[in-house]
Amino acid sequence: MLCSAGEFSDPQAPPASYRTTSQTDRQHQTGERATNEETDPANNSTITDLTFTCTTQTLTSAIQSAGRQPVWRYRYDGSFPNLQLFPNAGAFHSIEIPSVFGTYPEAGATADQISLSKYMQGAWAGFAKNPSGGPGWPKLGSALGAELGLLGGKAVPGGEQTVPLLTADYPCVLYDPILIATNMAYRA
Repeated sequence: MLCSAGEFSDPQAPPASYRTTSQTDRQHQTGERATNEETDPANNSTITDLTFTCTTQTLTSAIQSAGRQPVWRYRYDGSFPNLQLFPNAGAFHSIEIPSVFGTYPEAGATADQISLSKYMQGAWAGFAKNPSGGPGWPKLGSALGAELGLLGGKAVPGGEQTVPLLTADYPCVLYDPILIATNMAYRA
């Protein structure tokens, strides 16, 4: 699960949360803009893992372990130039929505983007028609942890590859205790 990317006054500028403290201080002093090359990938990963990946992991695990209903997880890794807020933004929350509805800009669309969109539309429609059948990859607790649908990844950029949950969840070993201590973790 991801969060809203928000609106930026300058689509070429990375959001402030993607800049290091020294970059932000320098920008305040000089008025200059950070370039994408100056962003801090470790900071981005920490924010993403704490805010989205690990909270999603605790929520889906709680639902699954309570036996309330079947749960399927996916991670969207598709990154297409015609959907980027700034250069090399990568995949971010809600960027998959244009692919689900086929509303991505046709100008600059790649063959992988078109294929991924068709795949996602079929997966979402099939799931809506038959929820117990799932979206096309294993539900949680059914395949010994190989239960994450990776959409638009490097191995299958125009579709889905089922990968181990640990592909996404490995940082949660470190972050889950923080989420529990701050009452941000979900439990059954």
